[in-house]
Amino acid sequence: MAEDACAIGDDIVALALLRALRDLRLWEMSPPGERQWLLLPPSRDRIEAIEHVSQEARGIAEALQDLSVMRSDPECVRPAQLSAACRCISRWADRQSLAHTGLLFAEAAARVDAGAAVRAREAGRAARRVGAPDRSESWLDRAIRIAGRDGNRNRIELIRALLSYGSLLREQRKHDEARSVLSRAARLAASTRRHRVAAETQHDLLGLAIEAGTYAESERHVLEALRHYPIHHPAVPALVHDWSFLLVRLGLYRQAQPLVEAVLPQCQHPGLKLLVWGMTGLVAAAAGDRQRYDLAVSHVRTLASRTQEFAAAAHGNLAQGARFWREWDLARSLATHAIDISKDRRELEVEYDVREFLAGIEAREPPSPRGGLPASNRIDGVAGQMLSLLDARKRPPRRPVQIDKEEADDSFDSSPE
Repeated sequence: MAEDACAIGDDIVALALLRALRDLRLWEMSPPGERQWLLLPPSRDRIEAIEHVSQEARGIAEALQDLSVMRSDPECVRPAQLSAACRCISRWADRQSLAHTGLLFAEAAARVDAGAAVRAREAGRAARRVGAPDRSESWLDRAIRIAGRDGNRNRIELIRALLSYGSLLREQRKHDEARSVLSRAARLAASTRRHRVAAETQHDLLGLAIEAGTYAESERHVLEALRHYPIHHPAVPALVHDWSFLLVRLGLYRQAQPLVEAVLPQCQHPGLKLLVWGMTGLVAAAAGDRQRYDLAVSHVRTLASRTQEFAAAAHGNLAQGARFWREWDLARSLATHAIDISKDRRELEVEYDVREFLAGIEAREPPSPRGGLPASNRIDGVAGQMLSLLDARKRPPRRPVQIDKEEADDSFDSSPE
């Protein structure tokens, strides 16, 4: 949590969180019957600290109060109660762009409720967000094993764990392994008759096809995802971005720009907003709109000071944009920064892509399309569906959106910042 200590901004809140993590570790490692000797009743200082948190960080005051039961009644507190409180704090930390704090509490939730596959998956996703792929893989492997043991009773959680693991493998450029894992998830999803989960599997297969497949594969997966995603599913903006990314790779900047501009106002997650602003800068540069490009650069730098998630990809897109202006020093600076971030976060796919076009920057060449677009394609049809879907999302749903309480899809959640 040291990485987030300054960002928390309140020493008492930070101390309360550190104490909670220490107590959780003691509770987890102590055998039943001995916890009462290690976890003594809360002192007056601890009680006053929680009262302070209730004023300064109301979103976690109740959760910290629930965790304090470890000291007032350590033998009777239930693992699920502690896990739920940890999850509440982890999600709060994510909203505050405190990714490392979010990871520590997600991992604590998974340890105290060791039989819950969903907690292990959430810990894996949190580790992935901070650029810790080894920790992520360990937790996701555990989630898959737990959910697999539960059989049909926990099939949806098994699918989500496979999706998370497949996405991690894709980021590490392990394309064959990723395809195997994601294909398994797709087969399981087809047997569930759950359209939302089926859409999520097709979305992840789209990402893999963009990086290591063909245009025809990508088009097939995006159409399946569009067919199954509910209008107000939180991952729809990410789907639009991913398809726009493919269009940019093909050099179809004019076709990508209306999609990018339409999806930008619907991006709530800080990481997705950062990613789409980077794409906005690239398509603006391709269109010769310097004012829009400079605005995108400003937004990316501001957002990257809050989160590093997708910062490498965003800076890489801006570097590509600078090539259109033939500002080679700016392009080189942005690309080098993107590589530094991707190396720190071990994002091998992004690092590979940026290094590839850095050679073009050094040669002072403008971006060139990769090709591979068949004469028979449905690009205009996909764009029309996406724009209609984004327009429909502006209207409130006729009934509450049915999102599972435990769902935390791999793309992005829709909670406001």
